Amino acid sequence: HGEAFVGYRVKGHAMVLISEGGTALASLHLRPAHKASGKALIARKPGDPTGFLGVSTVDGLAFMLVMTNLTTDGVMMMDIGGELRHREPQFWDRNDKTFWSGRHRNDRRLNRSNILWPMTPNVCEDSFMHYQQTGASRQLQLLSHTSRSSLTAGSVGSSGSGEGEGSFPLFVYPKYGSRAVSRFQKTVWACPESIIVVGTPALLDGPTEEHNIQLEHPLSRRPAQEGLGNWEAVVSTLADAFGVPPQRLLEVTRLSGDSLAPLPAELVHEVLVQKLSGDDIQALLNEGRQRDDSLASNHQAAAGVATPGTMPGSSATQQVATASQSSGDGHSLGELAGAATPAGVVAGRRLMGHGVSRLLIERFDFERASADARLHFGVHEKLQSSMAKTLVDAQETEQLKLDVAQQIDALRAGRRDVLFDSICSVYETNECVICLRSDPRPNCVLYQCGHRCLHLKCIESSQLRRCPVCRAPIAAVLPD
Repeated sequence: HGEAFVGYRVKGHAMVLISEGGTALASLHLRPAHKASGKALIARKPGDPTGFLGVSTVDGLAFMLVMTNLTTDGVMMMDIGGELRHREPQFWDRNDKTFWSGRHRNDRRLNRSNILWPMTPNVCEDSFMHYQQTGASRQLQLLSHTSRSSLTAGSVGSSGSGEGEGSFPLFVYPKYGSRAVSRFQKTVWACPESIIVVGTPALLDGPTEEHNIQLEHPLSRRPAQEGLGNWEAVVSTLADAFGVPPQRLLEVTRLSGDSLAPLPAELVHEVLVQKLSGDDIQALLNEGRQRDDSLASNHQAAAGVATPGTMPGSSATQQVATASQSSGDGHSLGELAGAATPAGVVAGRRLMGHGVSRLLIERFDFERASADARLHFGVHEKLQSSMAKTLVDAQETEQLKLDVAQQIDALRAGRRDVLFDSICSVYETNECVICLRSDPRPNCVLYQCGHRCLHLKCIESSQLRRCPVCRAPIAAVLPD
């Protein structure tokens, strides 16, 4: 009662975080960016129990990371790359932006957005490493090592430390004190055909808990070592967002350094924005796109990328040989993906409208991070034909349904005892608080608060979502 057990067939070749009990906690998909040609998938890395491969079928693919919290147990955090976070006592009780200080931070992660709300996909398309370095938002782009070796330092997508990395550890953290914490005691990453999701649909509707969300402006990310004054840093940041030189922005706004120098940084930004008309903004955006296209064409020519379908430095004979090896019968998707050319993640095109961040001030249980896993990237342009052979026929689908149904039955059989054991104390009332009758006595316990204050038939007819005694959300109803 209260909980739903649902089986899903996994589409899109994702990696999934699974609890010891066999229920799905979170998932990660790779998707091509809007209007980008090609496909992307995640598969196990052969011979590596904690390794996974994120593979693109197109070199230079702009892609998105799609992260999903598959529970109704509260907010989670997912970091792709960087370092494991740790609890810092001196910052633990902060309720402002300084909470994210010391070892609470992870500045070297790949994904800029990393908060996962229950049952809501988080689609991240911009590089956090580039944002940390410049304050500007750029697309995530996958580039093979063959192509990157031909690019010169300082080119688009190679703006310094961290750019071009091709291997990232994964960390998922439950909200501190949430119901999900117990499910993180032992976890494993996998690429399953099907998953079982256990949740309480009522927790997704109606009033939600208040969250401390604050705004963070990209100007605060401008590196101090660049040696720019306050006004120069603001102009440079805003110009980079459009993709034009700082001097070009000053020309369009008809402003000079002398007029901006006496102003504080926040006011400089406001003055610049007010000076830009809608036509000015569109013109600057067009100039930036043309500039990016020109740079991208030059880099492709330097890397020897003749067409989107040809791997840099690969002959037609080599490609046919790779395709033949990859499409052999009996090879798993991981073995096929394992033939990919290693690739790194670089910063691609500029993204507009991603300047201000919504910063969640929330405690996460850094001591209960997910199991070890590392995501490697590669490019395999002949994998697309092999992906079509992984379709499941009708007979296999029926067998998959049967297997999932059996797993759900096994989970439900012991679910009451598991939840009952996790309640600290049971608080009993003499009469049902709905019908006000004491004969019979209340015969069910509300999870998680532990109140035995209702008749089972009363709660089923009333469709309560919160405990009538303490107002805690009802995640499950445990009958005696």
